[in-house]
Amino acid sequence: ANVKQGFLRYTSGDLIFDSVSFSYITNETKKNLFNNLSFVIKKNQKVGFVGLSGHGKSTVINLILKLYDIKSGAIYIDNKSIHDIETKSLYEHTAFVPQMPLLFNRSLKENMTYGCDAVSNATLEHIARIVDLKDFIDNLPEGYDTKIGENGSTLSGGQRQRIALARALLKNSSLLLLDESTSQLDTITEKKITDYLYHVQEKTIIFVAHRLSTLYQADTIFVFEHGAIIQQGSHAQLLDDENGLYWRLWQKQIKEN
Repeated sequence: ANVKQGFLRYTSGDLIFDSVSFSYITNETKKNLFNNLSFVIKKNQKVGFVGLSGHGKSTVINLILKLYDIKSGAIYIDNKSIHDIETKSLYEHTAFVPQMPLLFNRSLKENMTYGCDAVSNATLEHIARIVDLKDFIDNLPEGYDTKIGENGSTLSGGQRQRIALARALLKNSSLLLLDESTSQLDTITEKKITDYLYHVQEKTIIFVAHRLSTLYQADTIFVFEHGAIIQQGSHAQLLDDENGLYWRLWQKQIKEN
């Protein structure tokens, strides 16, 4: 059946997973990852996804981006099933920063403003300052016009992540998906950027995070295990449960630091 494609207006902006089931094939074996996964993220909330690797956090992001098809259930954005939302329209309202961002053999400015509407120099410098790139760029002979090499080969991993974050902020999307996107930053820079993001008013943000210290300001943290959400709450609420996975992960990170 032909499904009428629709445009995302992003007025209510709630993101809803309604009994979503999803499986994938690995080594010719079918593995069920999600069975009736349900949760709600309200418009402009800042939420965290945590849990051990391979337990479903990044897959949720890929499902929101329509990179995979769900087996059953539904995903809604703005009271509309993403099945009925035109992919182009979905992406206009969404910015995604993966752990290993894709950059181009173009200038810093072209990489930072890729996919954006016209950006003023003042706005560009403002965002560069937020992601802690301004001093680095100011010290380059060609500044924002400096070519960065294939996939940013002349840059460090942290600089590549900061450019990708700048691009996402300059795009000014309503929904921001950050999949371990500050993992290569030092803790001071990471805190500066995440502090800014938590105070952005008109933006729903999902942080997929390994460092739990980046989530203490989150409205809600969802803890994933084997494709299920086994805990949810604020950082403080989750630390109150000393039998929970979140508390154990927190203790482990404290010892590592």
